[in-house]
Amino acid sequence: MAKYSGGGSQILNLQFGALAEETRRRIMIRLESGPAPLGELAQIVGLALPTVLKHTRVLERARLVRTQKVGRARMCELHPRTAEASVWLEEHVQLWSSSLSRLARLMAPEKRR
Repeated sequence: MAKYSGGGSQILNLQFGALAEETRRRIMIRLESGPAPLGELAQIVGLALPTVLKHTRVLERARLVRTQKVGRARMCELHPRTAEASVWLEEHVQLWSSSLSRLARLMAPEKRR
């Protein structure tokens, strides 16, 4: 299991913090289908453009999305590398699944002969 210390835990904290907010999760869900201009994201989440820009900056600091200026629009897309939060969750799901399976076996009633 990977150990998260130093800079790794800082980015992990940023990612979980960014994903803790519903609007940012909705932005991430929309970006799963491809890049989008911030104006479109603002319409989807029902917020003003400056507010959406603040949310995308939080997601950028957490390395979950990246934005770039394309003509007059600012485009937003998912960051191409795997999110540390995803790796952390995957490792812990495996750990808990194993523990819960053992617990289920222990709690299961014995078969009577």
